[in-house]
Amino acid sequence: MLDIQKAFNEGVPEYAPAVMWFPTGSVTRDEMTFQIESFKKSGIGDFYIHPSAGLRGGYLDEGFFAMIRHAVEEAQRLEMNFWIYDEYNWPSGTAGGFVIRDHPWARMTLLSMLKGEVEPGGRLSETLPLGKSRNMQILAAYLLSGDQKVRLPVTCDVQDGQTVVSWQNTSSHTQTLAVFYTFWGGGLQPSAKNAEFSLDQEGYLDTMDSEAVQLFIEYTHERYKAAVGSFFGTVIKGVFTDEVHSLTGTSPVEGALLLPWSRRFAEKFLERNGYDVLTILPELFIDAGEAKPGLEAGSADGSATVISAETAAAKARFDFWSTISEMYLDAYMAQIGAWCRANGLIFTGHGGGEESLRYHVMSFTDMFECFRHYGMPGIDSIYSNELINFHDFNFAVKCASSAARFHGKKRLLCETFSGSTHDMTLAQIKRIENRLFLLGVNYIQYMGAYYTLNDAFKENLGFCPTPFSFNNTLYPHFPHLNKYVSAMSWLVAETAICARALVLCPYAASRANAGGPLLHDGPEHADMTSRHPLVSLNLATQGAVNALVELNVPFEIASEQILDSAEVQNGRIRIGDSMYDVLVLPDANCVTGGTAHVYTQFARQGGRLVLIGRLPETCIDTAAPAATDVDKLLALPGVRTIEPAGYDIQTDSRKAKAGSFTAMMRASLSGIPPYIADVDYEDGIFSVIRKSADSYYLILANDAAEKRIARGRIFAPAVPQAIDTETGLIRPARFDRTGSETAFELTLAAFETAVLVFADQAAGSAVPILETSAQELPAAYLPGSLDPNGFDEIRPLNEGFTFQTCSPNWLIPEARLVADDTLASPANTFHYTQLEFHNWIVPARIKHPEQHVTAIYDFEIESCPETVELVTETEYPLAWFVNGRPAPGARGERIWDRENHVSDITALLVNGHNRLTAVGAYPKYNAKWLNQIPFAGLRGDFRVIGGRMTTRIIPVRPVSWTELGYARYSGDATYICTFGLDIVPGRVVLALETPDAAQVFINGQSAGCRLWEPYAFDLSPYVRQGCNQLEIQITSTLSNLFYHPVPSGLTSPPRLGISQKKEV
Repeated sequence: MLDIQKAFNEGVPEYAPAVMWFPTGSVTRDEMTFQIESFKKSGIGDFYIHPSAGLRGGYLDEGFFAMIRHAVEEAQRLEMNFWIYDEYNWPSGTAGGFVIRDHPWARMTLLSMLKGEVEPGGRLSETLPLGKSRNMQILAAYLLSGDQKVRLPVTCDVQDGQTVVSWQNTSSHTQTLAVFYTFWGGGLQPSAKNAEFSLDQEGYLDTMDSEAVQLFIEYTHERYKAAVGSFFGTVIKGVFTDEVHSLTGTSPVEGALLLPWSRRFAEKFLERNGYDVLTILPELFIDAGEAKPGLEAGSADGSATVISAETAAAKARFDFWSTISEMYLDAYMAQIGAWCRANGLIFTGHGGGEESLRYHVMSFTDMFECFRHYGMPGIDSIYSNELINFHDFNFAVKCASSAARFHGKKRLLCETFSGSTHDMTLAQIKRIENRLFLLGVNYIQYMGAYYTLNDAFKENLGFCPTPFSFNNTLYPHFPHLNKYVSAMSWLVAETAICARALVLCPYAASRANAGGPLLHDGPEHADMTSRHPLVSLNLATQGAVNALVELNVPFEIASEQILDSAEVQNGRIRIGDSMYDVLVLPDANCVTGGTAHVYTQFARQGGRLVLIGRLPETCIDTAAPAATDVDKLLALPGVRTIEPAGYDIQTDSRKAKAGSFTAMMRASLSGIPPYIADVDYEDGIFSVIRKSADSYYLILANDAAEKRIARGRIFAPAVPQAIDTETGLIRPARFDRTGSETAFELTLAAFETAVLVFADQAAGSAVPILETSAQELPAAYLPGSLDPNGFDEIRPLNEGFTFQTCSPNWLIPEARLVADDTLASPANTFHYTQLEFHNWIVPARIKHPEQHVTAIYDFEIESCPETVELVTETEYPLAWFVNGRPAPGARGERIWDRENHVSDITALLVNGHNRLTAVGAYPKYNAKWLNQIPFAGLRGDFRVIGGRMTTRIIPVRPVSWTELGYARYSGDATYICTFGLDIVPGRVVLALETPDAAQVFINGQSAGCRLWEPYAFDLSPYVRQGCNQLEIQITSTLSNLFYHPVPSGLTSPPRLGISQKKEV
């Protein structure tokens, strides 16, 4: 049996979370050491240096590798692990653009189509802004009519910067002409811009070309090996690759549909499929029946073929994307995976857009096959705090954990939290991590830690998240957070999931439908707005996953290549050592022949086959019918059909509460026998069953922001025990035993988890329990509750409070930018309220200064405090003026940078209107994204009331400090009051309501700290009869300072539960 109590009591350092570290700004060895040591103290075990926007100096040069070597040596000294991030920014593949600059032939090629109607006797003459410099090539041209296509020559004049395509219609009918061409893709990838070294090199690597990928290995991996190869396999654990695409880039032709191509694609396609890919180009771009009738008999070159029916067109698309996948997997995934293994390194990373089947097919081509090559596969969960509420969140994670399991991978990485904004609380972080754990993630990678938050790095843009580093106000609480993360990661990694249901990941249908003019219609997370057939597949698959998660039905996701090799035994599907008695098929029009055979035999043997919408019609790999006796198959007793509609999704792509679709899924599963454990549906209660040796672990999580009750039954001879996941202690739960069935019930606070442990045989029913008491727990992170029925008195604390911040208060003045490059008068400005919700980001519609920066900041003072300090940044040279006079010299202070500039400007201020002015020059490299309005903050012993700085005293109430004159204050602050006890106290518990971290002191002694619900503190050992002093220290997020004011501190009066000491 796993020592689960010790794990949750102490944490498991080997399973500690990792962090992506962005070396933004001017990096020094001393500061690197300070921050790496802070990672270690916070409970981080692994770190990755992620070269990113704002990188100073060169990339992959000696100066860069001096930074890498120092980080690796510090990791060795501190017994940490270092991982290589294989690119500047992302996507991986171009070594910051150097590969395709030096070797243009290695650039990604795109396939597109020019299509037009030509009147009788008319001429099509189109000029495409693509020429020899973009490796423009005409592949084929076709006349299209009804279900016919005729290949013919066209006149093409390929010049340096353009190509002229012309064709004369000599017929008496309007003709539709389609010309297919390839070219090097354009556009600036993030890996090519926003650093001092950046080349602004357009294009991307041809990731389907083995020789091109070998160049990437030589430019990046081999250089790391030369610099720090002696640490490979010891301190340096592996290589992370990021969002490698088979298709990306742009075309100067507006609205052009783009598909992937490669210089050897036609050769590979013929070898794999036995026919010429040029013969199916129209089927890739044009849906069946789209071309207009009117083609005359005969053709310009004397050859004619009939356009295939829908099945043949689907087969053409299936063959195309299957070939793309094989080339991508062989060239990139297999080659880099082999290099890593040969060098003693773990290959890890993730694709991109894992939530969408469209991205599975068109970006990283096949999650299941990609995972064969990773040593530790991964996914990302960026914008986590927002996207966890979307309908596609669960699918991405569950699909990844299933793919990892079926390929025997023990660890599954998840890059998390990027773009999640500064107002994300520790409770929200825990909620996201809980969901990831239940769905199968067991390696959390924080995205990320910022060397500095200067300039745009404090903003909530693109990939900028809450920082997981010293410059986060919540950082002192990360050791407890990371202890919890390590224990949950350990539990998931050291156990195997128990699942009874399978959901088909419909890759065959996705490939067969991936074509036509609407292929790119709709954004990644808003598929409901798209009209493409892939949308129904996405929604059906995601809907099935969400319904099973809501209903607490344990399941896995399997692609056709997994199901094709499965066995059917006595109405169950066997994959490896696992057996499944439920199979769910999404709304797929086709599957592979192997999968059709499996589900047909499964249904005939009495298995529960759930069809969302329809039974697949075609075996796409052979173009044969998927079933010859459809009516008989549908009439089998174990077959159920669900209407493919609604999927319990809101119109904004957010997942709704369980509704009609989940109810239909529930009904489709009625009558199946009980499983190891059945957890009742309750809104917000999610679960997973895992096993190690002869013990089961039922992990229960409350995903709701309010208290929930988890109920269910366990079908095992052993009586379970409930483990608290913060302390490892036995926690309260109700168990009612009836025969071999145990009903359970336990209450979970918001985002709380618990583990029910039980054995699968009576002999193992006695679970060994550690002799651990509350007084022995470290850091006093204690669970608690406040039940009104358990106390003699419930007393709200409404009055008598004082309030103290632990550092000076802030005022963030209104900012304006002089929006030209001539240092014009401040009249030529725009106001910060035009900046939408990013207080310091210049909107695209506003002209941005190219070189100089002049900004003004206006603020009002009602009464000036004794000291007001101006806090600024040091990333580029600025001169500051206060009311027209130069600001005094600044001292350095570590705040959100290792050396923020702090100037005492009190003597230059006046009551009434005041103005700061900043004048300077932006960095000389092309980084408009970074060159924003300089940040200016004023701090001191003041309050801000009605937008004005004041020393006026206002009554203190136990409410959010944003209502007390501290709306822009982030960090630690303390509410202080006294209360009296007339009785000799027995049990006294304090209950708080706050969104933040809270630590309580009573009579000078710590009564514990809570990072999330339940905010209950046992004061009993520290209170006394008579007067008691209570101090409630709250730690807020960075939102007030850098993002927007949010309720911080107490949100309602604290409550005491008081019981008199009982006489024995």
